[in-house]
Amino acid sequence: MLTTWKSVFWTIPCGLSRGSSSSRLYGAIVELLAKEKDKDTVRILEIGSWAGMSAITWALAAKSYFSNWEVMCIDSWQPSFDLSITNENIYKKMNCASEEGDIFKLFAIIPLTHVYVG
Repeated sequence: MLTTWKSVFWTIPCGLSRGSSSSRLYGAIVELLAKEKDKDTVRILEIGSWAGMSAITWALAAKSYFSNWEVMCIDSWQPSFDLSITNENIYKKMNCASEEGDIFKLFAIIPLTHVYVG
């Protein structure tokens, strides 16, 4: 079910998509954990999840190596770029998407367990 949600991210512009290099990196990290741990459970804490594409990538990697897994995401879902310092268009779009709540809405549709702290 998680794989079907990856397609949602390709429809949203501005910095959401992660390349296959991130997927390979996350997969390698989780594989290393699986080899070093003598358990079938892993918990991953992601700080700064934004729209959740990397959370899905972590979840897919964890699902491949562990029978029990959890990805916990922490984010304020608020604009985070100081446009007086970084005034590139991509950062303006990302701040705008956060201000309008679009990023949180996108994150909330990911089929994972959600805990919101407002």
